[in-house]
Parts: sequence; C-alpha cells; structure tokens
Amino acid sequence: MNQTIDKDYKKKDSSNTIKVMEEKKEVEALLEQVVALEKEQIALTMLKEKVQIEKDAYYSRYVNAVKSFQHEKKRSITLMEENKKLKSKLHNMNSSKAWKLIREYWRFKTEFIQGNWKLKIKYLKSLKSKKQVVQSVNKFDVSLQEFLKKIKRSSSDQVVFMFSGTTYIQDFKGNRPIRITKELVKKNIPVFFSYFRWNKEDNIPSYSGDLLFQSPIDLTIEKMKQIIDFDFGNKRKIFIISFPHISCARLVNVLKSKGWLTIYDVRDEWEEFHKVGQAKWFDINVEKYIVNHADIVCAVSKPLREKMQQYTNRKLINLSPNALDSILLPTNQGFTRRKKSSEKIVGYIGHLTEAWFDWEAIIEIAKLEKEWKFEIVGHSLPKNMNLPPNIAYLGPKKPSEFIEISKKWTTAIIPFRISKLADGVDPIKVYEYLALGLPVVSFRMPQIHDYPYVYIANSTKEFRSKIKQTFTVKMDEKKVIEFLMKNRWEDRADEIIAWGKEEKKNDFSFIGG
Repeated sequence: MNQTIDKDYKKKDSSNTIKVMEEKKEVEALLEQVVALEKEQIALTMLKEKVQIEKDAYYSRYVNAVKSFQHEKKRSITLMEENKKLKSKLHNMNSSKAWKLIREYWRFKTEFIQGNWKLKIKYLKSLKSKKQVVQSVNKFDVSLQEFLKKIKRSSSDQVVFMFSGTTYIQDFKGNRPIRITKELVKKNIPVFFSYFRWNKEDNIPSYSGDLLFQSPIDLTIEKMKQIIDFDFGNKRKIFIISFPHISCARLVNVLKSKGWLTIYDVRDEWEEFHKVGQAKWFDINVEKYIVNHADIVCAVSKPLREKMQQYTNRKLINLSPNALDSILLPTNQGFTRRKKSSEKIVGYIGHLTEAWFDWEAIIEIAKLEKEWKFEIVGHSLPKNMNLPPNIAYLGPKKPSEFIEISKKWTTAIIPFRISKLADGVDPIKVYEYLALGLPVVSFRMPQIHDYPYVYIANSTKEFRSKIKQTFTVKMDEKKVIEFLMKNRWEDRADEIIAWGKEEKKNDFSFIGG
C-alpha cells in the first residue's frame, strides 16, 4: 500500500514539475515580449525625436525660403519696373532725331567714307530705298484720308473693312476674300482691303479714287485706330475677319464698342495648316476668342462649322460655302463650247505644295495609265519633281488662259491628301470645274460629297477607277446650272450685306443656321 502511495506522489510531483516548467517558459516568453516592446518604444521615441528635428529643420528652411521668395519677388518687381523705365528711355532715345542722326552718321562713316566700292554703292541704294518708302507712306496717308472722305460722301449705306490675310488683289490670285471684295465693290459698297506682305519695302497698290482701298497689314495695324474711329455718318460698318490674327482678337471688342459689326469668316482649317508647317502665326486660343466675341461667325464647310460650334454656345455658326464667279456660268452655248478631243486629258488648277497635293498618287496613276495625259496648272511646284512624260506642268495661268486650256480636258481632279486639313475644305475650283462642264474626281472632302458630278475616292486605286468612270459621263447642264446659280460670289456678298442690315445683337444671341 505504501508503495502505491509513493507512486502516486511521484506522479503528482512529476506533473507539478512539468506544469511549473511550462509556466516558467510562458513567463520567460512574456518577459521577452515586454523587453521587445520596451526596445520598440525606445526606438519609436528616438525616431519621433529624429522626425521632429527634421521637421523643425524643414520648417526653418521653408520659412527662410518664403522670406527669400518674398524678397526676390519684391526685387523682381523693382527690377521689372526699372527695366520698363529703361526700355521706355531706350525707345525714346532710339526714336529721337539726335540718335537717328548719330546712327546715320555712323553708317555714312563706316560704309561710305571708310567702306569699299561695294559698300558705297549699297549705302547709296539704301538711301534711295528709304526715300521711296517715306514717299510711299506719305502718299498712302494722303490716299487714305481721301478714301475715308470719299466713303462718307458715297451713296452707299454700308462700308466694309476686309482683314484678308491674302495678297493684294491681282489676276493670278482669286481666293475668297478677294472674290467677295470684288462683288461688294460691284454693288457700290466701299471696301478697305487689308492684305499681307512680307517686305515693308514692297510697292503699295496705288489708290485710283474708286471704292477700293488696299493696305498692307503693317500699315493697316498702324492706322487702325484712325480708321475705326472715323466718323462715317449713319453708314453701317462691317469688319470681316478673314483669318484669326492676334490683332483681331485684341480689336474685336473695341470694334463692337465703336459700332462695327464683326464677322469671322472661317475659310480654312487653320489649325491643320499650322500642323503641316503653314500658318505659323496660328494660335488656337486666339481663334476661340474671336469665335466667341465676333457678332457673326460663318464657315465654308460643314466640318468647319461643327468645329467652330464646339468652341461656343453663344451663337449658331452659319454655313457659307465658297462660290463661282458669275462670268463663268455657262452661256447659251452651254458646255458645247468645249473642244472635242480623242485624248483623255485629266486636269488640275491650284496650289501644288506636297503638304496637301498627293503627288505620289497622281504619279502612280500616270505611270499605270500611260495613254492618259495630265495637265497641271498652278504655283508652288515642289523642287526636283521627277514627273512621268504624260504629266505636263503648265505653270500659273490667268483665268482667261486657264479657261482656254481646260476646254480640252476630259476630267478635272482635286487630289488633296486625305486628312483633317482636306476635311475642312470647300475648294473654289470645284465650282469652276463644274461651270466648265467637267466632271470632278476628288479624294475625301465631306463638303463636296453631295455636289453634282463630283466623284469621291478614298484610295489611289479608287481615284484611278473614278477617273475612268467619268470618261463616259454625260453631264446634265440644267442640273449643274441650277446648283451653280445658288452658289455665286454675288450671293455671298449679299449675305454680308444682309447681315450688315440686321440689328446688332449681344454675344449670347443665336444668329443664322
């Protein structure tokens, strides 16, 4: 019995020992956790202290930076004011007669007295040129005054300022601003026509005392205040912006305050021209500003109208396509005036730059169709063009010369590269081609897709196929004339005259449709 009791005690002792050891291990584990937590606490405290030190350092740097910035800002403002004053003084100095005399004396001394014979001759020529420019400007001032007074005395109840951005009016060029101007003058409406020139020494078209006055853009801007402030009596004053120049954005509200009706005539896809290296002056923000602040906005094509409409909710954008000179409308002889020819002659007239004329497509087609002849009329032919024998470049031609040349053509083409640039175009040439009794083949150009006898292609292969198709087309003269009679330049001029007679509305009114 005693042995049994001993065994039980031994079992209990063993069990208690194991339990004690387990508890001891748990206590030791807890102690280790406590130690680890204390270490973490110490580390966090140290990190907090370090972060606070860095925070204080950053804050100190921030305060110093703010103080420095404020100091530099004040210094910058002071320097800008000083710079402005110095620029003003420098401008006054450069403009002074004394400084001009000193500069002229220096040129005289270095070029004429000390220079070789080439420099002496150059100096004498420059004196002659300066004299001519001064005389030209003086003559311009006199002519401008004469023109303004003539307008006031004229029987017309309107006056138009055409800010064209094109060349001066001439036979070789016949773009939209020039055509509309000619029609307005025919209707006895005086027009101040501002054109673009690259060289200030270029001759200015002389004023002959009629209803048209032409002014280069540099002199236009210089004389702008004088023109828009002039008292024209009760005449309606219309200012047509034909390209979105920065000066027009600056002036549009001033013009309106002076009683001018402002019209932005969107005749080209300027943004896309800018992207292909043309219209380098273009700024989309300037165009958007003009669209929103002009009284009336019109566009030559549906895609352009839709684009301009995205810029504004203040007004509805008008559609005002290009048109035809009435002199080209078919006469009683109709299309019979065309010369009969067994040759298949495909013709084109217009600008020839590679930026939008698809030379690759035309050359490829010409090589495949050696029996066809291509006649190209226009300017800006790319250099080093290697044309196949059946493509003839005829150079620029006057309208009368072009009409005679086109009498032998079978088909007319508009091979503009498919692009957003072409999508915005309503080519004047399509109206002229149709008036001459020519079916037209064009690459994609949404505005003209529904025009009569215009065949649209979306690839070079399709372009070639469409040309073949036109060789057997018999055009309905009545259908063509009906279309053209609704699209004459005189109709576009009448639109402007009608807008000029409307009561001016505020910026938020809807105009046109």
